Amino acid sequence: MRYFHFSVLALFLIGFTQTGLAQAQSRCGFDKLNADLLQNSPEYAANMEQLEKSVAEYIKKNGTIIKKNAVTYIPVVVHVMHTGGAVGTIYNPTDAVITNTITYLNQVFAGTYPGMVAPVEGGGVVNMEIQFALAQRTPGCAATNGIDRVNCSAFAAYTANGVNNSNTNGLSDVALKDISRWNPSEYYNIWVVNRIDGRDGTSGQFVAGYAYFAGAPANLDGTVMLATQFAPGNTVLPHELGHAFNIFHPFEGSSLNTQCPSNSNCLNDGDRVCDTDPISNNVNGSGIFDFSCRTGTNVCASPNVFTQNTEQNIMSYTNCPNLFTNGQKTRATAALLAPSRSSLANSNADLPCGSAVVNFENSSLAAAEVSTSTGSVCRSFTDYNVQVGIGQAPTAAATVTLVPSGTATIGLDYDFTTNGSFTTSSNILMFPTGTAAPRSFTVRVYNDAVADGAENIIFNLNVNNGGGDAALGTTFPSFTISVTDNDAAPTVFSSGTTGNIGGTITHISSIALFRVNARHRAQFIVYASDIQAAGLTGASVLTSLQFLVSTKSSTQPYSGFTVSLGHTTATQPANFASGLTEVFSGNYTTTGTPSPGTGNTANTVNFTNNFMWDGVSNIVVQFCYNNATAGAVADVVLGRSVAGVSRIIYSNNDGTTSTLGCASNPVFLSSFSPTVTFGYQIPGTIVASGGASTNTQYLQTGSTDYYYNAANELMLQVSGINQTLGCTQASIAQAGNDWVAFGTGQRSGKVFEVNPSSNQTTAAYTLGLYYQTAELDGFVPNTLAIAKSNASSLANISPANTFKAATTTQLFGTGAHRFNANFTGFSYFFLVDNSVILPVNLLSFEAALVGNKVVLNWQTAQETNNKGFYVEKSSDGISFSPLGFVAANGNGKYIYSDFGALTATNYYRLKQVDLDGNYTYSKVVFIETPIGIQQLVNVSVPAGNFLNATFKNKVKGPLTATWYSIDGRVLASNKLGGNTNSFRVGLPSAMASGVYVLRLTADGKSYSTKVVK
Repeated sequence: MRYFHFSVLALFLIGFTQTGLAQAQSRCGFDKLNADLLQNSPEYAANMEQLEKSVAEYIKKNGTIIKKNAVTYIPVVVHVMHTGGAVGTIYNPTDAVITNTITYLNQVFAGTYPGMVAPVEGGGVVNMEIQFALAQRTPGCAATNGIDRVNCSAFAAYTANGVNNSNTNGLSDVALKDISRWNPSEYYNIWVVNRIDGRDGTSGQFVAGYAYFAGAPANLDGTVMLATQFAPGNTVLPHELGHAFNIFHPFEGSSLNTQCPSNSNCLNDGDRVCDTDPISNNVNGSGIFDFSCRTGTNVCASPNVFTQNTEQNIMSYTNCPNLFTNGQKTRATAALLAPSRSSLANSNADLPCGSAVVNFENSSLAAAEVSTSTGSVCRSFTDYNVQVGIGQAPTAAATVTLVPSGTATIGLDYDFTTNGSFTTSSNILMFPTGTAAPRSFTVRVYNDAVADGAENIIFNLNVNNGGGDAALGTTFPSFTISVTDNDAAPTVFSSGTTGNIGGTITHISSIALFRVNARHRAQFIVYASDIQAAGLTGASVLTSLQFLVSTKSSTQPYSGFTVSLGHTTATQPANFASGLTEVFSGNYTTTGTPSPGTGNTANTVNFTNNFMWDGVSNIVVQFCYNNATAGAVADVVLGRSVAGVSRIIYSNNDGTTSTLGCASNPVFLSSFSPTVTFGYQIPGTIVASGGASTNTQYLQTGSTDYYYNAANELMLQVSGINQTLGCTQASIAQAGNDWVAFGTGQRSGKVFEVNPSSNQTTAAYTLGLYYQTAELDGFVPNTLAIAKSNASSLANISPANTFKAATTTQLFGTGAHRFNANFTGFSYFFLVDNSVILPVNLLSFEAALVGNKVVLNWQTAQETNNKGFYVEKSSDGISFSPLGFVAANGNGKYIYSDFGALTATNYYRLKQVDLDGNYTYSKVVFIETPIGIQQLVNVSVPAGNFLNATFKNKVKGPLTATWYSIDGRVLASNKLGGNTNSFRVGLPSAMASGVYVLRLTADGKSYSTKVVK
């Protein structure tokens, strides 16, 4: 009789065909995960060694049949990582399915599920005395049912392929868990996913799930399972939780049905359980698994008969699992001694908080400035959902106000809303009486083209309890979103060498890179933090490696000398790393001083195959050589030693072996690390030259945006914009190195076109155009100017509809130039030489306040076909109205006085009109009058964690609020959006009662005031 539905066992990198046989796969997922961690994480290896010692000590003290008679409860949270489907669809199981599956899990662990049997050594059906309880409180002490539903539809890689176990098509394991992870010291996390390695478990071969032993890194710990396999009666989850408590597969140590695992000591070999006989892994040499429960002769055991302890074991790969053994219970009980499991046993997360405290669900979120969504316009963004919870239903309706702060600017870098609308957004969350359901709000992080570096968004809570018992909590009263920028300012090519990496405090000889061996292999790890400290702070091309020889003792070259590099996350070598990139090969002779203590000689290996460093990973460096005989004594290199920290792993081959240096096996570990210096190159940004280069960005007031084409080549930049332009397309409308005749001179073959969706003719800004030197066609850069044409098409560009602006230029790297000029309005842009005479060339336009009037002065270089100038005025810099007309006078100097009513800020521009009706706009100038002098008129501190600050006039740009202690120490700083005169400024969360100084900086001026809290 079959008691368990068993479609495919968790962690098996196989699946069933219609005949019940598996497709060929080479190894078990758990074994691979465990082996990888043992090799790459010395911390994990140490944890496992210590845990195995604890198991041995526990068994020695208690025996192998454990009767605790005390159940340990483990709080669990089930993260349903769905793809937007409704609850109840294939990847989004219902609450009932989840709770019933946890109930089934507990029955299996208690030995009460119908049909479970006792192991052959007797003692009855094994009760593991471990139970799992869905959490009742969130990390923020809000009420929960232990089910966390996360919409992952924004992650395209996840939607298509799920999470990776043995390939790289979906999200990585840690990337998935980073989306939603509750504190692993208080919750056992279970992630229910749509796919693993691209398969969802509905057909063909697939991975059903995987888990980690206690002792695994906290960011990996937990179980991942397919949604299609997460169901009552499916043994995948009990199997995974067996691994979570350090139970191996019974066939541990065997990879074939003809291979028996070592079993000289049942507590140290195989699955390290003495009441499960050693058995072979029931898979043949073609990778085909047999899932039948074997009977008859077991050639791996004595007596040699297969027993139900292995063939019906929950941890086996068979189709009839229905028991745990007492030995497995012993391992699970001992695993509870591990810090990561004992903390779970002592967690109160399976109990409600018991008060109406309001907290964020957690304290922080890492966000990337990437595009996963787009609206009805080109402005791309990613939305992040943030939850706020309450410990229990409040006795009166509570109103919670979100108070934003941080270095990011609202409206420019992000927006947020509690009502789902970003048009009529709200910052209020309501917690009505009678319910403890959490509330959420959406933070929209914009993906702009502004290189503004890393920023943060901080939210604090202001709780109005309405006369009830709701109160601000202390667990997570604030929430920080750290935003990583994906934009960078253009860079030019550079090269150089780092400073010394690794220190220079000792001499390395016996374990040197150049030992007294015929053949040698050594690897050492260079930390990314050390490289950065030595001056290389980002991704770059490594071109050479230098080390310091303090004593040269070798008498022959090092034959077959190779240097190889590779990225690694490891901090200490546990074995020789593989998959490295060879960067040098040849014979090498060191140079150095003839005797110790007389100095150090730099030895540089110039790479023949440069290595691209990603800027964040540690680097493995490997040296190998293969001499026919040993050469006298070792060369001594300079380095350092860090006690207790392994830095070098190396072989020990002498002249008696034929093993090649780079094929050597590791023999020794050492705490020494050589001093090295890297040569590097930082590739410069490439300037675009070809046609069909186009890009569209959302341009905001005051931002500096860089435009790149699809090949990531730089076209132009727009900065200092005085108003929001919305979606703005920039392109190279025409390409070419050859200049063409234009009026009395020539213009460039490359022509740019910029078209915003709004404010086409009124926006003022600075434009930077990038040209390769070849595109200047031999012209000297400082004899050129940017010209703007209002033509309706490329074919209609002519001197009559073109305006030439005062232009500055600067060298960009070694083969390009940037040209800068101020403009109002958009159209076509190109370069012209000095011999081009245009109808009007405006040299300057200035404004000055004289008494109660504004005097405007402007000057032109030459005028042809000029009718005159309309003077236009605006109070906001956006909507302009005509003031008067000044006719062309021929001498190029003009003056106009405005005696009209003046506002706080007065904007002026010129509309130059030709005799044929064509016109161009000048830049915009402004004058601030006495009635517009800014003042901080009021600061009030209402109840809560914020204050209100009011200015006399609108603040045009962002406002920076900096808090100081009374003795001048900076306590906190954040930035708020402009275009208003009223601000809500958050108080630092840790601010105690007392007197503080608040400095508000806006529009280039600062205002300070004392604040009493």
